[in-house]
Amino acid sequence: MQRPLLVDDDAWSARLVDRILRSRGFVPLCCSTVSDALQQAEASPPHFLVTSPVVGDESVYPLVQHLHRQSPAPKILVLSELPLLDARVQALQPDGYLHKPFRLVELDRAIERLLALPALAAEPTRPLSPLPAAGIHGSLAQLGLPSLMTLLEMERKTGLLLLWRGAHSARVFFQSGRIVSARLLGPQPQVGLPSLFGLLGWTEGQFDFTAHVTPPAVETDLSITHLLLENARRKDERLHGPAEA
Repeated sequence: MQRPLLVDDDAWSARLVDRILRSRGFVPLCCSTVSDALQQAEASPPHFLVTSPVVGDESVYPLVQHLHRQSPAPKILVLSELPLLDARVQALQPDGYLHKPFRLVELDRAIERLLALPALAAEPTRPLSPLPAAGIHGSLAQLGLPSLMTLLEMERKTGLLLLWRGAHSARVFFQSGRIVSARLLGPQPQVGLPSLFGLLGWTEGQFDFTAHVTPPAVETDLSITHLLLENARRKDERLHGPAEA
């Protein structure tokens, strides 16, 4: 039996997708987080994927990158409020797309078109296309800063990430996927690591990444993985106090 993987934190659309898939004889694997979906995909590789580009504050790009290592690569139907030409949608290389909100009949037709594509078993593995070379922009409410930074690290991007929220703005320079300079501007300006830990607390605001922008000076050499682990450690200390030696 073909087991589709459904990844969406929107309960309304998830119910509709589950209903349509079951009416067609499928028993979907349903996940509301990207981490759960990755575990499911590793335990039971899906035959096709129905997803939103961003689930919670996590991008599904790492999940799609994992699935594209399968042979054959699964088909992908994207359901999103973002337009089809948005960089976050295009980065997933979808085989099908449906704009939210949608009607039940529209969803049924989108799945029918997906299933009518060339046989899944006959298709060779497709390499996942990188993020657009020119850059990306959007809302931190739709794509969280940790996920955005992880994408830039995975793609080994070089360029300038601009962030702004109210009276605050920030400039973060990347070189081959690593942070080499950071500035938080506004009423209380900060430089380097303190500015980055402050930025990771932003859940709203806008971002704009422009590729191939050279930093004025290389001030640090920091991996995103290290930054996120250190931020998690500091959060834990604030909640529970420092770990005993």
